[in-house]
Amino acid sequence: MKRFLKNILALVSALLVVEEIAAQNLVPNWSFEDTIICPFTSGQISVAAGWSSFRNTPDYFHACSSTMGVPSNGSGFQNAAEGNAYGSFYSSAGYFPDYREYIGKLLSTPLSPGTKYFISIKVSLADGGSCATNRIGVIFATHLFNQSTPFPITNYSHVECSDIITTDTDWQLVSGSFTADSQYSHIVIGNFFADSITDKIIFQGSQCFAYYYLDMICVSPDSLECEMSTGTNESSNPKSFHLFPNPTTSHLHFTLPTQETLQQIIISTSDGRVADVIDPSSYQIEKEINVGHLNAGFYLLQIKTASAVFVSRFIKL
Repeated sequence: MKRFLKNILALVSALLVVEEIAAQNLVPNWSFEDTIICPFTSGQISVAAGWSSFRNTPDYFHACSSTMGVPSNGSGFQNAAEGNAYGSFYSSAGYFPDYREYIGKLLSTPLSPGTKYFISIKVSLADGGSCATNRIGVIFATHLFNQSTPFPITNYSHVECSDIITTDTDWQLVSGSFTADSQYSHIVIGNFFADSITDKIIFQGSQCFAYYYLDMICVSPDSLECEMSTGTNESSNPKSFHLFPNPTTSHLHFTLPTQETLQQIIISTSDGRVADVIDPSSYQIEKEINVGHLNAGFYLLQIKTASAVFVSRFIKL
């Protein structure tokens, strides 16, 4: 009887261990804390243990460094979302068409085909950039890439943020899920879409240099392991946001969720240049924008409130 009970206890213990392993985050060094050496110059993502460049020269910041420090560094000021370190990458680089930087690493175990996985990352726009973009996300690969054989621009990703990420004082969650169709062994992070299908807002100058900090990467078959948003991707366009008429010749009307306080209204051209910045104080109730002065073409309307960012395309006839 005692031997039987011991066998049962051993089996239960083994099952608990298997369940714990299956539920864990499959990304070792998920917040870049483990270092080989302190970073001392740009392009050193490879000194974060296990991480490497899958395309061009992404950067690494750690509080142990005097030149690539956290929270203060040459690209701005930002506390880590977790711990004392983070990576960074360009999602667009101005004069260099389709320039991208990708950060990648080997997962602790390959993904299992047919299994649903949950993914989350946190990103923050660096102060040193002149622009913000959408399309930041995650893709999985079956082998290692490097600068000699860089990961390609695929024009798709397994998880991405469809909204332009302008958060620079805090961290924005990008999350989602997918069912693995291959035994993927590596995770890759960046903007995997060409300039022609990447939305952007340029804050200064005429070129889009969009530079983002990256932290807290999670991949797990357990949705409770990774921090998840309410939708497939982190989205700032709830269903209660409406823009009409579209196309328009003179005015745009918009509706927002109740109790939203307007902070900023920006209209950008299709190539990301700011066409108009509107004082929102007069729109708290009426919510009508005069766009009659704009040239005919495609535009992007961005409305910031105290709790969200609403983005929508419109056509001026």
